[in-house]
Amino acid sequence: MPRPRKTPEQASIDNAKKFNARQRAAFPLFMGAGLEAQLLEQGHVRDRAPDHQLRLQQELWDRFAAHDDHCRVVGEALRREMKAAAPETYRQDLLRLRHLRLRYGSMRRPVNTCDFWRTALRKSLSTEEFQAVERRADPTAAQRQANQAHVTTRLAARLQAGQARANVQPTLWQAAATARATRTAHTM
Repeated sequence: MPRPRKTPEQASIDNAKKFNARQRAAFPLFMGAGLEAQLLEQGHVRDRAPDHQLRLQQELWDRFAAHDDHCRVVGEALRREMKAAAPETYRQDLLRLRHLRLRYGSMRRPVNTCDFWRTALRKSLSTEEFQAVERRADPTAAQRQANQAHVTTRLAARLQAGQARANVQPTLWQAAATARATRTAHTM
């Protein structure tokens, strides 16, 4: 006979008990000597509250809901920007989105709809126009674009420095070391 499913509360309590037992099992000598309180105070052993898993799940669902709300607002703003910026391709993209929503249920999610309109805008506009439109539609886009520009600049600088190092003539001892290494590799 199968066991009845645990409620989320029971699962959270059981997981906390298992975690706490594993934490204490890592210090058997200290536990046997009665030093459990000191280990807890110093943070070597962490106790997990019985409702830990429930709080994590609730926080995760709250974050998902907030992200969906943000994507819903940004997706609608991107759709309006697409309609204003590229009316000739807007109708085709709208029909394509409706077709994708009929065929794939996941396309009804606000995250996917937002990504669809962002991609459609990126394809139909130049890079500068797209970035300006994205900054108008999404308040977080300016920071994201600044981060991307910073990373791109650093990568370009490192690539340029690597090419400059590669163009330097090797010193005599470096040339001799590479010649010796290749000679040894061939004789083995």
